[in-house]
Amino acid sequence: MSVFMKKKILYIHINLLFSIIFFIVFFSNNTYCCINYMQLFNKPQIYKKEHIKKGETQRVYKYNKAIETIIENGGKQIVYYNGEALNTIIENGGKQIICYGGTAKNTIIKKNGQQIILFNGGVAKNTKLDGGQQLIFGKGKSLNSTILNDGIQLIYNAISIDTVLLNRGFQLVVFGGTAKNTTLNNNSTQIVLSSIVKNTIINKNAIQIVKNSLASKTIINGGIQRLQGKNKILRTIIKNNGIQTFVDEHKSLYQNTNPFKINFSFKDKKFPSEFEEVTNNVLVKNGGILEIPNNYENKIKKLKIENNGKKRVVI
Repeated sequence: MSVFMKKKILYIHINLLFSIIFFIVFFSNNTYCCINYMQLFNKPQIYKKEHIKKGETQRVYKYNKAIETIIENGGKQIVYYNGEALNTIIENGGKQIICYGGTAKNTIIKKNGQQIILFNGGVAKNTKLDGGQQLIFGKGKSLNSTILNDGIQLIYNAISIDTVLLNRGFQLVVFGGTAKNTTLNNNSTQIVLSSIVKNTIINKNAIQIVKNSLASKTIINGGIQRLQGKNKILRTIIKNNGIQTFVDEHKSLYQNTNPFKINFSFKDKKFPSEFEEVTNNVLVKNGGILEIPNNYENKIKKLKIENNGKKRVVI
């Protein structure tokens, strides 16, 4: 059996394992996303300014709306197919679950609050993660999120578009996840494992970590991009003291940039790559720095250095 087929089989098994874990964690409580179908025939309801307290669950069914809800510690809100939650505040310990076809708009997630987007078609728009968590699974989608103050966005086989990371914001893109049009600002971090990122801007004091993934149209504007493994890196611009560096497989890639406390050094082998290793169209200018191992220099295609850009060979 070829090495490629072995990796493919490993990838399938790992995805299956994660799917089983996901099912156990999120469906052990049988209330999640299980619809009382009689509710579908009831007159649509509009819920305004409700407080969901510990032990309480608000269910937003088809064609129903919940407006300006506050979800307190231990409270839950579940938004079903064609249900809509507007201007929700998720407090410390509160939880909002967006099921297949449900929509949440203008949500604020405070520290230790949590928004979970499940299944193909769940959508969150204009979300502010102010220390809270947004977990997106199974082709769910997040649009126009802002992540700050230790807020965390996890994208597992899902999509995030137009995200801005500010002070200590963190985005983790794994297992077929896609992040487009992401801007990383001061002290923010994006970690990309076996996934796709496009049109990323890495500003000063921000860092992007990419392993076994595709990263295209990246602008490293004073920040750092750390690369390891079998990546496909296309159309990169490095400027304003930004750094693109290729990290040896035997060295640490993460360097204290892991708020999930996952032992990545142990789990690295479980993030296989489906991409042919390519680095193409790199422009280094205006004080930008390209750091490459001495055995990698010939692998970069169409490298252009101008206006005080620098290339450093790292032994």
